[in-house]
Amino acid sequence: MSRDLIDYAAQDDAVNFRAELYAAIHDRVTAHIEAKKQEIAQGLLNTEEMMPKKKMKKEEEKVRQELLEVRSKILNISAGTR
Repeated sequence: MSRDLIDYAAQDDAVNFRAELYAAIHDRVTAHIEAKKQEIAQGLLNTEEMMPKKKMKKEEEKVRQELLEVRSKILNISAGTR
């Protein structure tokens, strides 16, 4: 993509240069967001696995349920953007 940007700049083709630049920025931002979603989801999974279910108090169980709901939402969002 950067080669196209250079070509458009050399040809004074501002319209295509801008379109290509925006596409490149969008791709990088989207990739970064997806990586963060995966990182958060993995952290939630690890938190869930470390909590012993038998010793949880009501408050801990509530927090655990909230984490599971958030993880589910993140995974649904990730699945919807692929």
